[in-house]
Amino acid sequence: MMKIAICDDNKYCNEVNERFVKEYLQEKDIKAIVQSFNHGNQLLKSDERFDIVFLDIDMPGKSGMEVI
Repeated sequence: MMKIAICDDNKYCNEVNERFVKEYLQEKDIKAIVQSFNHGNQLLKSDERFDIVFLDIDMPGKSGMEVI
């Protein structure tokens, strides 16, 4: 099963992106786990290995570029 991470410090953007991704996956009948993170550090501390990461570049703490 595919694992997808969404990381954005803006809660609204995180919710919109997660909803969009889940709707797309459902339309295409793709099984996946979608997990959201509010900070780059949260994503880095996760034990999960993700197949796809949607990452905000401009975040406080660790920027998206530092997370990459």
